Amino acid sequence: MLAVTRSAVDILYISTFDKLQLPRSIILPLSIPLTGFTGHSINAIEVVPLDLTVGSGSRITIIRTQFTDVDIEDQSYNSLIGYPTLTALRAIVFPVHLNMKFPTPGGIGDISGDQKKARRCYQTYVPPLKKDLADWRGSGFGKTTWR
Repeated sequence: MLAVTRSAVDILYISTFDKLQLPRSIILPLSIPLTGFTGHSINAIEVVPLDLTVGSGSRITIIRTQFTDVDIEDQSYNSLIGYPTLTALRAIVFPVHLNMKFPTPGGIGDISGDQKKARRCYQTYVPPLKKDLADWRGSGFGKTTWR
């Protein structure tokens, strides 16, 4: 799971939903474009309300999250939590430290990421984005003329 502080939606991939083996009856239909998610516009196909348990031991919290399902083949994460869930959790995200802290009834909850997995995900997504940016600049868009 990836915490994305600038995302306006929480994302659950269809493949992840299928692995959870949840009944399709909980799905709410939806058809809206999500722009900026992969650098392109993609269609969100449904919304799945799920209870999300965050934390471990006595420092957990459970919140209802409205995940937007998208059908993308190549993903490095099984889901993304965005601004709505981070706000509901009252979470503070420390991207440099791959860490997130949030209040729970049992004290401050703490989740740490895995640096090797984060590096692998970065290497998967950043080179294609750099190539897309170079292609975009080469096409004449994004160039500034100063007078």
